[in-house]
Amino acid sequence: MDYVIDLKKIEDLEELHGMLSDLFEFPKYYGKNLDGFYDVMSSRNDEMHIIVKNSEKEDEKLNSYVSRLKGVLKDLEHECENVIVTFES
Repeated sequence: MDYVIDLKKIEDLEELHGMLSDLFEFPKYYGKNLDGFYDVMSSRNDEMHIIVKNSEKEDEKLNSYVSRLKGVLKDLEHECENVIVTFES
């Protein structure tokens, strides 16, 4: 299944993790951090094509966090056979 993470309208970390939680239908115990994101995503067995759009942010703090998110997604792709990640402008 294709999952599109479009970061165009994301302005803070709360919005980001809310969007991720909704998109991937995370359980209520999701910790809303990158460790929690990795834990929940790596435990899934369904085929996932994750498409990341508009990942360049003007806010320095948010841009740094999005860079870390991209690293986590690359780790997931490397570690999990069921995950493919594509980055688009």
